[in-house]
Amino acid sequence: MSCKFSVSFKESPSAFHQKVKSKIEKHGGKLSGNATSGRFVIPILGGVSKVEGEYTIGKNKITIHVTHQPPLVSCSVIEKTFRSYL
Repeated sequence: MSCKFSVSFKESPSAFHQKVKSKIEKHGGKLSGNATSGRFVIPILGGVSKVEGEYTIGKNKITIHVTHQPPLVSCSVIEKTFRSYL
């Protein structure tokens, strides 16, 4: 099962990266990389499981590619969780 989605943003890539990194880490996840690309691990389902993946940041869009997700967790749940960190 492949999960890939994009989210638009208005601030600079650097400011967006810092904001998302702070919120993900506040919720027990990890974001490694820079304002261009990197990897992430986010807790899902109240911290019962985790989602892992890669991200790339363009001028005003971040693209998420999930590389590991729990078997019964849909891409729409992952996207909703990720968007909650924005």
